[in-house]
Amino acid sequence: MAPKGNGGKVDREETLKAVVLADSFDQLFQPLSLNKPRCLLPLCNVPMLEYTLEFLSSSGVDEAYIVCQAFPDKLKAYIRQSKWARGYSPMKVVTKVVQGANSVGDALREIDGSSIIRSDFILCTGVVVSNMDLSGLVNAHLANQQKDRDQIMTMLLQEASPSHRLHDKSDESVYVMDPSSNKLLAIHSSPALPRQNFMRIQTEVITNHDEVELRMDLIDTRVAICSMEALALFTENFDYQTMRRDFVHGILTSDLLTSTIYAHILSGSSCVLSEATAANAGSGLAGAGGWSGAPGATASGAGDNDDKYEDGIMLLDHNGYAAGIA
Repeated sequence: MAPKGNGGKVDREETLKAVVLADSFDQLFQPLSLNKPRCLLPLCNVPMLEYTLEFLSSSGVDEAYIVCQAFPDKLKAYIRQSKWARGYSPMKVVTKVVQGANSVGDALREIDGSSIIRSDFILCTGVVVSNMDLSGLVNAHLANQQKDRDQIMTMLLQEASPSHRLHDKSDESVYVMDPSSNKLLAIHSSPALPRQNFMRIQTEVITNHDEVELRMDLIDTRVAICSMEALALFTENFDYQTMRRDFVHGILTSDLLTSTIYAHILSGSSCVLSEATAANAGSGLAGAGGWSGAPGATASGAGDNDDKYEDGIMLLDHNGYAAGIA
């Protein structure tokens, strides 16, 4: 999805597509997910997949591909009887079966081989609950590519205290980033138990940057804007099985690759609820919040026509909320 300038704006030249991972390839929701995909489990009597599709549709996605390995017949049956199969559907929804996929990496390699993705796309799980409009983040991702041609991904992270109930209790992650650009420099993910009292960071991460932040207060929402090159890297490296521990960590520590990854950070008062955090969430409703760009920059509403640019990076605010799972 090549960006082009238009009076300081970035316009999409191609159809905006989303890849929705219906499987997480873990046992987090068992035994509830033994007989149906977790994305069809109900939240307030509505399958969680429905929240994800509404979220994507409201963000301007034209085509969504639901990638599944388990229970493909049940997913197809649900889509056939839903509004997404009707002629008036605002978004085309296609179920893509990836037989034999045993990990996120396997599923994305299948997507790369199918050639259905030909430009930058949204990647998320099938259990994301949010009312936020991602169109501003897509524009920011495309604008940043004009400055950094090696950028392959923009991750959506959310601020929350390390003790917050939305944190994945099975995993602890430390994000190392350049605070002036929100460029990810390193990531350390480890099982919560047994607890590790140390982390390894490449020396050049510290020596090559004037300022470095180490943050334990960020949650991976499992939402990202990716380039086609990200899929190609999965295909080239079969060691990439998981997204954060394998792919992101592998890209940031590689001596051969020059690919870069950035983050947009939601303030602590906003919330995007993903499948990993859903299992740990308590009750509650998050309030309004904003996108975080480079510190000290001026930004405007994501829905406005006055988005600001600084050094080629598009900065934006976004007001919204997402419901926590009781």
